[in-house]
Amino acid sequence: MIFKRLFYTVIITLLLFVEVHSQSENYRCEKEKENVSGFELLPAYPNPFNPTVEIRFIIYEDGFVNLTVYNLIGQKILVLVNEKREAGYYFESFNATGLASGVYVYQIIFNGKQIKSAKLLLLK
Repeated sequence: MIFKRLFYTVIITLLLFVEVHSQSENYRCEKEKENVSGFELLPAYPNPFNPTVEIRFIIYEDGFVNLTVYNLIGQKILVLVNEKREAGYYFESFNATGLASGVYVYQIIFNGKQIKSAKLLLLK
């Protein structure tokens, strides 16, 4: 049982590492192709993490920002930001002390209509 759990944890970690690593290498190329919207959600650092992670985003114009963390079944874990922000670079720390190891999703909603999300992996 312990071996099976460890095996799945290693597989998930490797999959997320490959995904995050490939995202960071292709990040500039993709951004040059995209039209600049009102904001960007940057990769979280470090990811995988224990127990805190920094979630970064850039806002190109003033607007209302909602940044929320969910578990994989869609339950809201914590609202990190829910306010109007001026244009600029921001980072918010998420402390997962007391939460179980696993995959979490962070989502940013800008001005109530533009939505982006990404995954976090908590390893204890």
